[in-house]
Amino acid sequence: MKKISIIIVTFLFVGSLFAQNQANTQKIWKTEQKLQTPESVLYYPKDNILFVSNIAGKPTDKDDTGFISKVDLNGKIIDLKWVKAISAPKGMAINNGKLYVSNIDELVEIDIAKAKITKRYKAPGATFLNDVAINRYGTVFVSDMGKNTIWYLNGNKFEIWLASDVLQKPNGLFCEPNYLLIGNKNYILKVHYKSKQAIRYIENTGSIDGLVTMGDDTYLISDWVGNVYKVAAGKERVKIFSTGDKNINAADIEYIQSKKMLLIPTFFDNRVAAYKIN
Repeated sequence: MKKISIIIVTFLFVGSLFAQNQANTQKIWKTEQKLQTPESVLYYPKDNILFVSNIAGKPTDKDDTGFISKVDLNGKIIDLKWVKAISAPKGMAINNGKLYVSNIDELVEIDIAKAKITKRYKAPGATFLNDVAINRYGTVFVSDMGKNTIWYLNGNKFEIWLASDVLQKPNGLFCEPNYLLIGNKNYILKVHYKSKQAIRYIENTGSIDGLVTMGDDTYLISDWVGNVYKVAAGKERVKIFSTGDKNINAADIEYIQSKKMLLIPTFFDNRVAAYKIN
């Protein structure tokens, strides 16, 4: 009986921890199921709206069927196909009224006010450009999972910034003031902008798709299969959300700190879902 009691207590304790983690989030809304393989969602404070990249096909097909949607903060799709003719748009970032979107082997620049593609920067040899991040100097960084490289747009030149053995299927990117954070296969790498010194920053993360900050050196990461974790250097990751049991993915997430709102593009479920983190 003693062993059984210990097992029951342990089970209840673990179950309680899991319930507490799940209770950290509260569903606010989901968009209609009209999006088409949404991969990334990005908040644009100036207009108080969301941009959503829709692959609308296979992630590596150059078919020009992908597009960018505009969604309001209540989950209403304002314009499903706001900008079209992008084959497989994935990561996004904004700088000076321009939306930068990765597209297999090129970086697409969109003038937000005009809702028009203004430039396409080719990345010769790239095979799977993914996430996009912009630092305070206006430098645009793009991860290439297929070739284990990081590209950057500096002025009008789009070229390789980092190609190193330390990169292992790099995906999610986030720009801190002096460092680029890179989501690798099982850890977050911290790379200095000038020296390019690379340091393993946060360990044991699991695979990383989205990478966003919560402030105070704490981050949220998603692993595509449906889990969202809170991570920080020197601490164990904490699962705060999971839809893996429902076969709903969690691709390139967004977090609006002022609203404590977590936004999840659900990929094959064809929605964006919003959750309040308590």
